Amino acid sequence: MNWRETRLKHLAAVPITNGLGEQGRDAGAGSIRYIRTTDIAGPRRLDPTKWASLPPDVACRATVARGDLLICAAGSLGVTYLHDSDEPAC
Repeated sequence: MNWRETRLKHLAAVPITNGLGEQGRDAGAGSIRYIRTTDIAGPRRLDPTKWASLPPDVACRATVARGDLLICAAGSLGVTYLHDSDEPAC
C-alpha cells in the first residue's frame, strides 16, 4: 500500500475554522451546544455531564454537522471527536 501526504484543508468540503474562542456557559432556551475539548469523552462521544451552549447568532459562525471531525488545536494534544449525531452543535 502506498500512502500519500495531504493537508486536511484539501479534504474538507467547507473551509476549516479554528473554533469560536468563547467562554463555556449555558445560554438558556434555544441555545446551541458548544463543544469544548473538555466535553470530549471519546472519539465519538461527548460527556453528558458537561454542557455549555451559545446563542444561535454566535453559534452560527462555527456549526458542526454529522460527520464533522473536530481536532484540538491547543491544550490536550491528540484529542479528536467525530460528530456522529444530528444534535445541533458548534
